[in-house]
Amino acid sequence: MKRAVYFAQRLLTDLQTSPYRDRIFAVLDATHQATLSSELGRMGVSPANIIIWPENGVEYYYPPSLLDDVFGSGAKISIVGDEVSRNGLTYKKGELVEMIVSKLDSDTVMEPVFEKLLIDRISEKLGLASGAS
Repeated sequence: MKRAVYFAQRLLTDLQTSPYRDRIFAVLDATHQATLSSELGRMGVSPANIIIWPENGVEYYYPPSLLDDVFGSGAKISIVGDEVSRNGLTYKKGELVEMIVSKLDSDTVMEPVFEKLLIDRISEKLGLASGAS
């Protein structure tokens, strides 16, 4: 994440004064380096735009209906290393994201925490109507 922000700094010069500062978001897993949020803030990312998922893995925030399409309905997914499992099916994270993205469309209902923590905050910063239904 610091590397991505570094490249944004190089591209936009000074993030602290950039008109794009409010449009840069950092999304962190639940488990991350303890000082990462403050380091990103010092690099110019607005603290209000640093989002920390409650669970450790973006896969937990994929649209539930699409996870059901891939794995069948059931309990919460399990993530171990680079593998995501449920109902006896296991996919690498890269394979799973391709399957999910290929099924995604404008009518897909997003996972509520994803909607609240990311989509609604981006919409608010950009002055758009909330993405929540």
